[in-house]
Amino acid sequence: MVMEPGVKRVARPPFVHLHNHSDCSFLEGTCSPGELVRMGADDGNPAMALTDRGNLFGLPRFVEACWSRSVQPIVGCELRVGGEASHLTLLARDIEGYRNLVALVNGAHGDGFARDPVVEEVLLERCAGGLIALSGCAKGAIPRALGRGDLELAARLAERYCLATPIGWNPTGRFCESL
Repeated sequence: MVMEPGVKRVARPPFVHLHNHSDCSFLEGTCSPGELVRMGADDGNPAMALTDRGNLFGLPRFVEACWSRSVQPIVGCELRVGGEASHLTLLARDIEGYRNLVALVNGAHGDGFARDPVVEEVLLERCAGGLIALSGCAKGAIPRALGRGDLELAARLAERYCLATPIGWNPTGRFCESL
């Protein structure tokens, strides 16, 4: 966009991408973690999450790229959960959350789902501390229920999956992705 002389540019509020796949997400991402960070930093993002599906392989490159560009890294992962293998995006809020995220990813891979790991709900409940859950992409249980018009089921799923960890300005600890 070309700005005309004398026209003031309105400042944009900061924006943070919380659901990003890199080339470490098989058949889902095309950019390296470093390329994602470069694009986010060039766009003025103060922070950015990496949420590759079912793995944490890109984290070392992602964190290094964030530090080199003064972008706050947010560690996360998109996991498939339960019998329906619905997608659920988890972000580590703190070191406990990071450890629990590692335990969930390891548990999913250890249960024999090597190509497409699935986390059992029992393990998710046991490893919920320090994690922030997003409602999930269109393949998540909550958006699927909403798409069918089943608001009661969507509310129950939000109560169960969106682990309700209060955080500062958001006392419920629940976050909904835009679809």
